[in-house]
Amino acid sequence: AGEPVIAIAAVDADAAQEAADLVEVDYEEIPAALDILGALESGAPLVHESTNLAYEHHVERGDIAAGFADADEIFEDEFSTPSVQHVPLEPHCCVAMFQSDRLTVWSSTQDPFGVRDELAALLGVPRSRVRVLVPSLGGGFGSKGGTLVEPIAAALAQASGRPVRLTLTRAEEFTTYVRHASRVFVKTGVKRDGRLVAREAKCYFSTGAYSSSGVVGISNGGIGIASLYRFANVRVDAYAVYTNTVPVGAFRAPGVPQVAWASETQLEMIAERLGIDAVELRRMNLIRNDDRFVAGGLLEDIHFNEMLDRASAEIGWKKPTPADAQGRRIGRAVIPTLKTTRTPTASNAALKLNQDDSVHLLTGAVEMGQGSRTALAQIAAHELGVPVDAITVATIDTDLSPYEGGTVSSRTTFTVGGSLSRAAADLHDQLSNLAADQLEVSPDDVVIEGGRAFVRGVPGRSKSFGELIAGDKRTDLLGQGRHETQGVPDPVTGLPGASAHWHHGVVAVEVAVDCETGRVDVTRMWAGVYAGRIVNPTLCELQAHGSVLMGLGEALFEGMHYESGALVTKSLAEYNIPSFRDAPPEFRTGIVEDQSKMDFHGIGETLVPAAPVAIGCAVADAIGVRPHELPLTPERLLRALYGQESAS
Repeated sequence: AGEPVIAIAAVDADAAQEAADLVEVDYEEIPAALDILGALESGAPLVHESTNLAYEHHVERGDIAAGFADADEIFEDEFSTPSVQHVPLEPHCCVAMFQSDRLTVWSSTQDPFGVRDELAALLGVPRSRVRVLVPSLGGGFGSKGGTLVEPIAAALAQASGRPVRLTLTRAEEFTTYVRHASRVFVKTGVKRDGRLVAREAKCYFSTGAYSSSGVVGISNGGIGIASLYRFANVRVDAYAVYTNTVPVGAFRAPGVPQVAWASETQLEMIAERLGIDAVELRRMNLIRNDDRFVAGGLLEDIHFNEMLDRASAEIGWKKPTPADAQGRRIGRAVIPTLKTTRTPTASNAALKLNQDDSVHLLTGAVEMGQGSRTALAQIAAHELGVPVDAITVATIDTDLSPYEGGTVSSRTTFTVGGSLSRAAADLHDQLSNLAADQLEVSPDDVVIEGGRAFVRGVPGRSKSFGELIAGDKRTDLLGQGRHETQGVPDPVTGLPGASAHWHHGVVAVEVAVDCETGRVDVTRMWAGVYAGRIVNPTLCELQAHGSVLMGLGEALFEGMHYESGALVTKSLAEYNIPSFRDAPPEFRTGIVEDQSKMDFHGIGETLVPAAPVAIGCAVADAIGVRPHELPLTPERLLRALYGQESAS
């Protein structure tokens, strides 16, 4: 795929390009490792010294041999997915400036504190000499969760003594960061009545030329392929493999879409062979409350049955397939999904209450289009008991913002929201003490409500928050909060619990397939997701819409393509992404809420793994041939239809 050879700084882009055109590079051609499995063979070209195995993750439960011995039927299948690119509207960009031996960076990053720490380590300076500021991002989807362009800009700024701006072109984006390609071998033992008794899988993920944060997906995938159903016996081996391809990293539910494609497609095959309704087969085997998660945690707050019922009704699962006016074949599918969240993790947040009753919300959580600033302001307003328009979310600045572990893994609303609840409680305690002193009562007799402190039972005796602060001769009060989750999975067994809680949902689709052209149209879609306690219904619906539309692209046309080791798909002319014209004409969401719960569940990634599988399984339902490889391009479908590719 190529990698940086030289970095050039100039007063403008034209001058930089002229200088770049003068650079001559001599390359020595050496053998390359391009195939995931081939890279592990004896004698394969090495991407790095000693081995192409970058990382491995294993999960075990029960007795796998006994499980298969108990099975009435055993299914063994292979599935594959290509690398795909995030294609955020805004490419990676940053500005670096040295002043008085101190580095300041403005970056489009999802992890400002991670960038600060890595730059400090690379420069060999204390963290206090590196400052990172983050404006709102034009999308990220995981691609901006690492430190990628900032070191180059920092090195050029240090060498030139001038501020340096670095913005990647779209072609450079395609050679910087992608999702893992995968090969997944899955073996499942099942009883004739549909009970799943054993699951064994070998999952191979290409991590590209460098591991970056690519190893995160390996653990997620290793757990994910056996996490959705009640397997008593499990053995999973997941491997990250170096190849001479574009480096990979996090991309919306890293590691899960690849294994979901394998697991759920095979579940459809099992249902077909056993003559059991696919939805009922899943309902019989899905995890439920009080089950022990495959990685050890105790499951709670699971709502699959409710969402399966709604999905089946919305898509007309039990109804006869309608005739299509254009002669296309119609198919349907209903697919559940589950993902974990980063654990352990920590978030810190602060609320600065000012004398004019306004509030500054201080957080390191990044706004990148998902609506976190709005949602966090709503949480803070609710917890403090003040109007939401009193809240101002401060710009992220690692010199001033509380530490945040990255806006990744659908964790922000959950962890930062928890931090804000604690920060609000801290402020309430301080306000109660100020009110007790100024109103001459016990703190136990102070009631905080609606931006004021009242004396219990005496509504006429009260002071506003601002009056309390002024009465204490201050300009503000600072409330601080921290939310931490615990639990590290064992690297060999994957136990104990690997997630603070579980994000889950269901996607149902109806497709129409033109068997003359191979074109697939998604005609109906329903996306249901459990949100815990909803903060903002509109934002929840938008996240559900965006995630399944992204999954639609991965199902039908997205994929990185190489020829003789050279990347071909490195612009939007060769790499197709979905547009609003590809969205189903009937598209509904169902956000499930439990108002008795205090937890906020992130939903931005939950449905991404289910959407491609649902479309793929609906296509198989329509044409009677089951693809094992994504994307479902017209060429691939026509070959499958006419027997030129293997199918189930």
